[in-house]
Amino acid sequence: MLVTMDAGRDDPYLVDLVDYVNRSGAHVPLRVSVAGALLSAHLIPAAEWMRMQSADPARHEGAEWLAYRLAQMAQDLPGSATPFDDGDEAELPRYCHLAEMAAGQPTGASWRVRLAAVDGWSLGLA
Repeated sequence: MLVTMDAGRDDPYLVDLVDYVNRSGAHVPLRVSVAGALLSAHLIPAAEWMRMQSADPARHEGAEWLAYRLAQMAQDLPGSATPFDDGDEAELPRYCHLAEMAAGQPTGASWRVRLAAVDGWSLGLA
């Protein structure tokens, strides 16, 4: 079942799922529709995505500063050792982080997607 939402608004169920993944360290297979493109990937914690991006600054020519900054930001994000709490709306995620992505065929890419840009989503890869 594909869940759809109003344009420009974050889906509260997807926000909750992303928050859970960020805090628990889980990986969740997910399909998202963004601007008409259907992407299949694993939803991963923001901190893990940032560590992945900062792990090899050489692959991002001229972006050593970005790798350094992402590594710093990853340390400040909730991880698997963070207990769940109710938190406030200011702490809710605005982006989801996708790894092992496929758009028609596997690309292995990882992406950061603004939650408000997601037109629809479903659990699973198929």
